[in-house]
Amino acid sequence: ILLKWNEDHPDGVKAQYKLRYAIKKGQIKRPGKCSKCKEDRKVIAHHEDYSKPLDIIWLCYRCHKILHNLKKKKGD
Repeated sequence: ILLKWNEDHPDGVKAQYKLRYAIKKGQIKRPGKCSKCKEDRKVIAHHEDYSKPLDIIWLCYRCHKILHNLKKKKGD
C-alpha cells in the first residue's frame, strides 16, 4: 500500500524527505502534543500542500486518520 502511495504521490515523497531533513538538522522540532486534540501523544506531520514541505500540522495518529476520512467524504 505504501509503495503504491509513493508511486502515486511523488510530490508527497519529496515533501516528506525535505521535512525529515529539516527535523534532522534541527530546523523543525517535533512537538509532544497533537495540534488538534492537544493530547500528549506521538505526532506525525500532515501536509495540506506538498509544494510547502515545511508547512505542516502535527497530529496524533487518531486525529490524522479522522482528517483524511473527512477529506475522503468531501471528495478531496
